[in-house]
Amino acid sequence: MVIQRRISWKRYLLAAILTAIIFSFGLTLGMLLDEERSNWAKQINDEQIINYESLQLQYLYLSTLENESCAVMNAALEESVYELNKALNDLLGYKEETSFEEYDFTLIERNYLLSNLKYWLFAEKTKKICQSDMVTILYFYSDDCLSCPDQGVILSYFKKKLDNKLLVFPINVDLEGQEYIIKILKSQYNVSNEELPSIIINEKTYKGVVQKEELGEILCELFENSEIC
Repeated sequence: MVIQRRISWKRYLLAAILTAIIFSFGLTLGMLLDEERSNWAKQINDEQIINYESLQLQYLYLSTLENESCAVMNAALEESVYELNKALNDLLGYKEETSFEEYDFTLIERNYLLSNLKYWLFAEKTKKICQSDMVTILYFYSDDCLSCPDQGVILSYFKKKLDNKLLVFPINVDLEGQEYIIKILKSQYNVSNEELPSIIINEKTYKGVVQKEELGEILCELFENSEIC
């Protein structure tokens, strides 16, 4: 005896509708989150522009005072660089979690690069005027460079160890096509894409990965206060 089962079309139709609603809700939520993160990234860009203008104003004012203003100037510079690096770390985290448009993220990276170079020039000026006992490093790298992350880890180690005595300014050479300043700096410091990573420490160029022991010796020789090391 064959038993025929009745197919409940209403049940299947209801399931299909519920599935479509859940899918649409998830898709809409994802789009809203991506838009929110994109707006956040653009907001960070705007904040960095204003922060740098604020730093410039502080410098103009403090430069009219006596040399004791240097301590305030150094503190302002360190805080600005710290916030800049924190913003980049947050941004990279968001990039891994969401789907930024490549064009939008390239603009954000360019803005970060230019902000880095502004703060680097500002730090160099502060060092000369205030005779600050700190070291600056320009770090040239590429996303296609397999050994660059190793150098990044080493630089992060010394940055954590030396804190505000060491300022590191990363330069992504992949942006050279959009930012001519990278080509100028590479020419100035004799840096090539074939010899990445390259770091510039107080105007001197080091090509390839500079290992922890060697970099420690280089840095310690540059500080006036040997106790820092």
